[in-house]
Amino acid sequence: MARLSVKHANQQIVEYRDFTGGLNTSNASEMIQQNELTKSVNVEIDKSTGLLKTVAGTVTLFEQEGVGFTDFTYDKMGDVFVICAKEGQVYTWDRETLSAVGTLTGNVTPAFCPWEDGTLIASGGKMQYYHEGALETLEDSPEVCNGVFVKDGRVWTYYNDRLHTSAVGDETSWETDTEASDSAQWIDIGYKDGGEIVGVVALSSDILIIKSNGHVFHLAGQFPEWVVREVSREVSCKGFRSCVAIVNEAIILGDSLVQDVSTTDTYGDMRAREISTKVRNEIQHLPEAVKLRYMPTLNQIWFVDGDRRFLFFDLDHGGYYQREYSTNLVDACTVGDDVFLLKEDKIQRLDVDSVWDEGELLQWHWRGKTLVSNNEYLVKRGRVDITQFVDNYFDCRFWIGKALLKGTFPWQAQAVYHDYSPIYLNDRELYSTSPSPMFQNSDEVYNNGEYIYGDETELYSLNMFRTDERFIERMRGVKVESAGQGGQLLFNGLNFEIAEV
Repeated sequence: MARLSVKHANQQIVEYRDFTGGLNTSNASEMIQQNELTKSVNVEIDKSTGLLKTVAGTVTLFEQEGVGFTDFTYDKMGDVFVICAKEGQVYTWDRETLSAVGTLTGNVTPAFCPWEDGTLIASGGKMQYYHEGALETLEDSPEVCNGVFVKDGRVWTYYNDRLHTSAVGDETSWETDTEASDSAQWIDIGYKDGGEIVGVVALSSDILIIKSNGHVFHLAGQFPEWVVREVSREVSCKGFRSCVAIVNEAIILGDSLVQDVSTTDTYGDMRAREISTKVRNEIQHLPEAVKLRYMPTLNQIWFVDGDRRFLFFDLDHGGYYQREYSTNLVDACTVGDDVFLLKEDKIQRLDVDSVWDEGELLQWHWRGKTLVSNNEYLVKRGRVDITQFVDNYFDCRFWIGKALLKGTFPWQAQAVYHDYSPIYLNDRELYSTSPSPMFQNSDEVYNNGEYIYGDETELYSLNMFRTDERFIERMRGVKVESAGQGGQLLFNGLNFEIAEV
């Protein structure tokens, strides 16, 4: 016994709880930080607790085969979605009917921008304007409009190294009158410097222009007092939709990295800050047509690349994670607090009460830091704490090296679901013993005299359940991971006792 106690004198408890560091695929699993992940599929950080949780499922709102949707936006004034398809068709969907309204004038990934009583569209040809149920081509706009945004009461677009603006308050007027400051204007950015404008980010008070040669310019002021200054030669932009504004900063996706440019810096001394060192491999393999979509409800940036699995960036904590759906996601946008998804043949909405996507259970999987010993580790005991927001059956497994733990289900899920045991003359209880939660954080109802009838307050299960198992498992490296499907879960923590032997 004395020998055993000496041998296990270096026993320790290891805890995995904080995963706000997000994905780190640039380093070996044993070299990453304790709060990082080597795999992260369909999990994200919960805003209220900072803990890892499973993502919301979807509900399908509209489906039509063969349409080949590619891009969409929400037109607030008309209360419709404006949707583009592979052959350039433009549709609207009013949550009931899909209607064809016209065809795009260009063949680049369209940009959308709200304007007055409708939505402006720039797709590489003349500017278009959807309003009052019709798609209008602005015939006097420039021949090539690669993007669109609104600032200082003007409509802006760009092509090559030139920025064009409409007249103040008039999207149809693009002729310059040298004697009228409110007429249409234009300005060359980095004239003849060998680059073309590939991205423009309109911030709250400034405009950042990114060119194909890596030069970035800052445009400040209003016409005729425009001031243009070159601020960097180290920023690349992968494509027209590869940059996005977040209040006073721009997130720009380049060929091999993502950079953050903030207007709080002194522009003369500004250097872009890389925010993608941990996921360089994933960034390098993104296609040129990738779209950066800001989801303010989630405070996330989605890297929509037309695949089933895609990256997203958590702006609150600065970590990357991944979502995966049953079929390819081609676009996403928000309407109020709702997040809408565009697939090639359907429109969906994220639903926190759903664990499904197109009839398939969403599967989640995460893997943390691997512990490596010079000798061997003896795993002696493991504990997992989860909070469930569902009462249905779900699959929830945790691995501590070779040791397996299963998440504790709500008692409703432990009844007869998938129980194939004989029943006739079987005196085995149909319902297994109801597990007691580790603690209960919800209000009591029994003998509660408070007014209930007509109370629309939603009830949530806030009980935390613990799975606790003893093991005798020896291994050189301890890999910690979890996988499952069919449940909305919050991962409160995983810890285990190990000793180096």
